[in-house]
Amino acid sequence: MTDNKQTEETTKFVSINFAHLQPNEGQLAGLPANPRQITEEKFALLKQNIEQYPEMLNLRGLLVYPLAGGVDYIVIGGNMRYRAMAELGYTAAPCVIIPADTPPRTA
Repeated sequence: MTDNKQTEETTKFVSINFAHLQPNEGQLAGLPANPRQITEEKFALLKQNIEQYPEMLNLRGLLVYPLAGGVDYIVIGGNMRYRAMAELGYTAAPCVIIPADTPPRTA
């Protein structure tokens, strides 16, 4: 009998200090500003969920794109979580870094 092992790809998260993260405000050519809006009620609920279940942040990191120099990043996915974490006093976030050679339109 053949042993059919499935290979598992895992997402690698990197902890990045908030001093090196910027919300997406359209500062990268080819990538429009974050279009999402969130009501204050839903934002408060998001903050409450982060406080109650902080371990979930490690399962869904922020998606970030490196700026020139590779030290600072724009938050492409998770802008509301980024804002909620900042308001809750977090100083770093788990992130997935999009490769710098990825064209902004596909990031």
